[in-house]
Amino acid sequence: MDWVKINSLELDCIVGIYPHERHTEQRVRLDLAMQVDTRRAGRSGRIGHTVDYSVVAEHLVAMLHFRRYQLVEMAAEELSAMVLATQPEARGVELSIEKPGALAGRANCAQIVITRSVSDFDTQQVTRPFGSEHELLRTRDAELSVISVASGCEWSPSGRAGVSCLYWPIRGELVSETDRLRAGQTRSCADTPEPWRNPAQRDVLVFCCALSNDELHGTESPAG
Repeated sequence: MDWVKINSLELDCIVGIYPHERHTEQRVRLDLAMQVDTRRAGRSGRIGHTVDYSVVAEHLVAMLHFRRYQLVEMAAEELSAMVLATQPEARGVELSIEKPGALAGRANCAQIVITRSVSDFDTQQVTRPFGSEHELLRTRDAELSVISVASGCEWSPSGRAGVSCLYWPIRGELVSETDRLRAGQTRSCADTPEPWRNPAQRDVLVFCCALSNDELHGTESPAG
């Protein structure tokens, strides 16, 4: 099996359990290796036969900014589930997250490395009025799912009170009265019109990360 890798993706975000970490962004560094059979893309020259690492990088950054994680362990678990759900050519991932400043003066960095495969995130399908929903992962803070919006149906990302979402189409596009959302383009409940409608003849697949507004604004006490 082949690997598509993103090395040393750096950004500043909120991550950590200590009071100063909840209010001040710090640098994190990610390495991601995606297990992909690249032979078909190597012969066809089509990006759809592999993974678009530029899009993956944008989604990793979007998740880290949206989620404001307390533990890097939870960040690694959710990010792995997201990559495997949104990149159908990826069969497994190895993900490393470093906090270079976490042990300043004592070590170069604190780091976690995990490996996950598609089978680690068995999905449960639930029928919804707009189509269906596959739950990928439920953590203490968030629910990650793939939404299937049937042809001609409407989906509202903030359909539940007190819940905020980060989401983007995996396949297809959604439209509102004033906007169009294409595959890979991220949105949150705070900056989008709604509801979204599927104008196409086949289902549109949407990745969604939902969390309570208490978690979004950091009012929940960190776990021990």
